[in-house]
Amino acid sequence: MSSVKVGAKDAVSVYYWIVPESLGQIPIEVSATSSAAGDAVRRQLLVKVIQPSPLFSSPVSATVFESPFS
Repeated sequence: MSSVKVGAKDAVSVYYWIVPESLGQIPIEVSATSSAAGDAVRRQLLVKVIQPSPLFSSPVSATVFESPFS
């Protein structure tokens, strides 16, 4: 857990690496508090397997021989 200070009527972007250890729904919770109030939000992060795109090429090994007919 980490803390970020944000001024009144201000906004800050915070980026975190998320390393899932399993597939499926993972709960994420973000909270904000001050001396006068607080707020929080909970969301589910869906972690799923993505199949490689067919647009990417794969290396192929080939041997080229000279034709005896040329």
